[in-house]
Amino acid sequence: MSELGHEVTLYIRYQGSSIQEIFNFYGIEQRFTIIPITSYLPKIDRIEHALKSVFNARKGKVDLIVSRSAIPSALAEVLNIKFVFDAHGPVWEKNIVEQLCFKKIIGSKNIKKMTVNSSALKQLYINKGLVPECGILVANNGAVISQDVKSDIIWPGRQDALQVGYTGHLYQGRGVDIVLKCAEVLSCCDFHLIGGTDDDIDYWKSGTDLPNVFFHGFVRPSEVASYRQHCDLLLAPYQSSGVSMAGGSGDQSAYMNPIKVIEYMSSGKAIIASDIPAVREVIPPDAALFAVPHDYNSWVSCIERMMESSFRESMAKRSSLNFDDSYTWQSRAKKLIH
Repeated sequence: MSELGHEVTLYIRYQGSSIQEIFNFYGIEQRFTIIPITSYLPKIDRIEHALKSVFNARKGKVDLIVSRSAIPSALAEVLNIKFVFDAHGPVWEKNIVEQLCFKKIIGSKNIKKMTVNSSALKQLYINKGLVPECGILVANNGAVISQDVKSDIIWPGRQDALQVGYTGHLYQGRGVDIVLKCAEVLSCCDFHLIGGTDDDIDYWKSGTDLPNVFFHGFVRPSEVASYRQHCDLLLAPYQSSGVSMAGGSGDQSAYMNPIKVIEYMSSGKAIIASDIPAVREVIPPDAALFAVPHDYNSWVSCIERMMESSFRESMAKRSSLNFDDSYTWQSRAKKLIH
């Protein structure tokens, strides 16, 4: 939003980090203002954060409030401030406060837009009859093409082996078991899992001791692109059900919009992805190979096909071409606020 020329203030929960540390962590240029909000009421900290943020915004005489929570959106309605409600999941699966606040905003005269990050999620709201008068706009997630790729990363892979990468969380529904099974069958390839908590890594390591599997652990968002560039091929083995949300709970497989796949496309690497509707919404048929989510034989076959360098390079080019202006964060920002 700030790159589009808007004056932006982001209200966050106080993390104990300095503002500069936050920008460095995400690798973002300091174009906008961050204001940390301290909460003193643990049981209602979300409500406290919303109240303080919205009242601060009103003091600043803002033109528009954008939130993924219905709570600050409802407060904006009460204070007669224009707002955008950006839903990334079904509000009826959230707590009762979120549900009550959504009922408050659905008929609001101050709601400028309601946005969702996938077509499937939009349809879920339509099926529930929960559509505001302004309608619902699909604004897919985005990515950036990193211009600052580091070459000094310690990389344990073999020089003569195909480097197969996976980035992201390692909890349920992300297909880590598929990656490890492929590594067991394809000893000629090196498999790199980039991300995950120490507990998650310990869990998966307890069941495998393969010399061609490397767990890199958590990587700062500002450095993930550099790790992707060390891979020849990237895997997105989402499962058709049981895809957990942040924290490892819930199931968002029916409506997710996979940022991982969009980031993969931005890297200009060849991709093998699960053949599920959420992924198909993002990647056209000729820009990746698609595997049956739960069938490791299907994944092995796709990886073997990608071993041919000319084919792999061709797929990488198609993937890169598919990443255009419609999949940048700026494009999403335009849909939200213009």
